[in-house]
This record gives sequence, C-alpha cells and structure tokens, in this order.
Amino acid sequence: MPPPPSHYPGNAPSVWEKFKMGALMGTSVGIVVGFLFGGFSIIRYGPGPNGFMRSLGQYMLGSAATFGLFMSIGSVIRSDDGIYHNYRYRYEFTKQQSLRNASQWYSQSNVNSK
Repeated sequence: MPPPPSHYPGNAPSVWEKFKMGALMGTSVGIVVGFLFGGFSIIRYGPGPNGFMRSLGQYMLGSAATFGLFMSIGSVIRSDDGIYHNYRYRYEFTKQQSLRNASQWYSQSNVNSK
C-alpha cells in the first residue's frame, strides 16, 4: 500500500483546523488514558461515594480536557507558516554577503598595502 500523500490538495490546513485536529487527537488520547488510569485507580482503591461510572467518567473527562488543551496548543505552536524559515534564510544570506564583502575588502587591502 502506498504511503499517504504528505501534502493537502489545494490549500494547506489553516491554524484553526490544526487547532481542532490537535484538540480532537488530544481528547481521544485523554479518554483512553483516563479510562486506563481511572479504571486501575477504581479497581485498586474502590469507586468511593460517587460510584463506579461517575468516578470513571470524572477521570476520563479530566484527562481528556487536559490532553486536548495541551495538544491543541501544541498543534498551533507547531504550525509552520514559513515566517521563521524566511527570517532564517535572510539571516544566512546577509551573513554570507557580509563575509563575502569582508573577504573582498581584506583582499583589496592586502593588494593596496604591497
């Protein structure tokens, strides 16, 4: 089976779409983690006064909200719009230009001093 395409047809996803995608991924991971850790905690320490389902739901909801929040923020931070690369390219270009100019100046000053 061929790998999925690494680009989106048409336009790339917007920052809002990346935020939603990160929130959905984080929420789904949080639900699973909440189910596993909540179930383990309930089995180990008992359900308490809230009962089994309510305690498990609280674990799952808390974990899903936490994972969803941080994953959505991370997806927005990670979204790359090329601004950084543009600045980095300009920095490297001007650095090369200044080195080239300095080497030309140095070679001209050596010719003039002889």
